[in-house]
Amino acid sequence: MDLTNIIKQLQDEKNAKNIQPPYVTFGEIMDKVREGVKADLNGLVKEGTIEFHRTLNDISFNIKK
Repeated sequence: MDLTNIIKQLQDEKNAKNIQPPYVTFGEIMDKVREGVKADLNGLVKEGTIEFHRTLNDISFNIKK
């Protein structure tokens, strides 16, 4: 995951929408990182590399043996 690319993408989006100043907040970066991690985890589950389990308050993962 390249954080500089994420920041550039978010900044470019703000520039395209003429949002000034085009600063990217920590929250915006974290939202984008979460999206990427979620997509990666979903891909690993779909390909069968990992399993997920619903817990009382969360979701857990383990590597399939």
